[in-house]
Amino acid sequence: MDHTTDAHTPHSHGHDHGHAHSHTHDHGHDHSHGGSDYYLQQLLTVFICGAFGVSGVLMYTLGKLNFILAPAFHLWVLVGSGLLLAAVAFRMVALWRSAGAHANDHDHAHGDDCGHDHKPGEKCDHHGHSHADHSAEDHDHGNIYWRVVVLAFPVAILAMGLPNSSFSKEKEFEMLGKGSAIDTNNLAEVQAKDGEIKSDFDLLASAAYSQPKRDAYTGAKASIVGKMRKLTDKQFTLYKLKITCCSSDAIPLQALAITKSASQMANFGDGEEIEVKGVIQFAPNDKGEYITVLKVDPDGIRRTGK
Repeated sequence: MDHTTDAHTPHSHGHDHGHAHSHTHDHGHDHSHGGSDYYLQQLLTVFICGAFGVSGVLMYTLGKLNFILAPAFHLWVLVGSGLLLAAVAFRMVALWRSAGAHANDHDHAHGDDCGHDHKPGEKCDHHGHSHADHSAEDHDHGNIYWRVVVLAFPVAILAMGLPNSSFSKEKEFEMLGKGSAIDTNNLAEVQAKDGEIKSDFDLLASAAYSQPKRDAYTGAKASIVGKMRKLTDKQFTLYKLKITCCSSDAIPLQALAITKSASQMANFGDGEEIEVKGVIQFAPNDKGEYITVLKVDPDGIRRTGK
């Protein structure tokens, strides 16, 4: 009896056992950094913008802009900060609504209706949503953390209480250059005029370069606020820094103040802000150039409290 085994012909089921589970688990992006990373990026951006807006308002209200920016631009900083905070509030509302809509869309996309016909009791093994349109580039938000760190640096500076002053005393003296006293024996006596002119350091500093202005202001009484730099026991430079735009373009305006006695200057220090009252006149310095001179009244120096 021939027990030769019949060649076993492979059966064909009409379906391929080699179906490597190609049921589209086609998310395109993994859920570990999908919508959550997008909203995290947006929230961090909104946060840093809000911090910038708050910083601008605080710098305006605390007077810190005086150290770094010309007064003409202070109001613009306040207005810009207010608009930025308004934009932040608008964006927060938009993100809140978008997050709610995103959650609802996810619930519907993972529902039971997958759009396929199944036998009774058969479970659907297809995810109804593909997300394939989300490329890897769409979710490359790794650098957002470094951007936030860089952008947060100015906010951190303000949180540390800076800026809390203008230039250092040494830097201001460097900008003033080498000051020199004058020989008061060659300074003519002038008759004081009635009244007192409006305190204007810019005008008095520039008047020395114009003969008509020197004639007009000689003998006028003035009250000027500035900082002291002692030259001798009876002479000091009264100065202030003029900022046209920001602190980097500051230039010194100065006048020479002469007291009647050394005791008038004894209680004041270099770099201290004071108010000086006296009579204006002009005298040539060692270079032959005219400078503004303020002959200080006997009780003409007082602290401003700043």
